[in-house]
Amino acid sequence: SGSVALIFSRGRFGTSLTGYLTSRSDDSTYLTDANYGNTLLLPNRNLLNAYQLIGWSGWYDVRRGVTLYTNIGNLLSEHYQAAFGYPALPFTFRSGVRFTLGRGGVRW
Repeated sequence: SGSVALIFSRGRFGTSLTGYLTSRSDDSTYLTDANYGNTLLLPNRNLLNAYQLIGWSGWYDVRRGVTLYTNIGNLLSEHYQAAFGYPALPFTFRSGVRFTLGRGGVRW
């Protein structure tokens, strides 16, 4: 697995493009043994397929202490499971306003 990030910031504006790359991996099949404990009985090899996630984010400082932001996750709507049996969202979008109080940077 690995990641890469390209970040640009100038003045009150900033943007970033991130990529996460993961190869095929093993995971538990959640089978139980004779004592009803979890076991990693074979075959459980390569249960999770490889996937690549690309995300974009941007922000703009409207004024001191007020920032508008937008994040787009899984930009290509990749179908994947980070954990076996739990499919991830195909596309996410989040946007909002961030308020910062004081010089120390307490954020909400």
